[in-house]
Amino acid sequence: MINLLPAGAPDKGTALLSERERLGSDWVLYVGDDENDEDAFALDTNVVAVRIGRKPNSRASYYLRKQLEIDRLLDLMVVLRRTSPPA
Repeated sequence: MINLLPAGAPDKGTALLSERERLGSDWVLYVGDDENDEDAFALDTNVVAVRIGRKPNSRASYYLRKQLEIDRLLDLMVVLRRTSPPA
């Protein structure tokens, strides 16, 4: 897991937007597990927000029960990418 927060960034949401722009990505899958991730979860611009552990008041749209499920999610995304027709 990568924890990314540039020096001087006010929160992870700002850091995520900055990194998405730097990489030229249209969409981002953001997975986090604590309160510091809520700023990124709250972004309403092409971010798929996934929280580790269910929390009723989280801004994440989705959740995984535990961190071990991240590998399954990524494996599934790879399979879907390989089997989906080009856009």
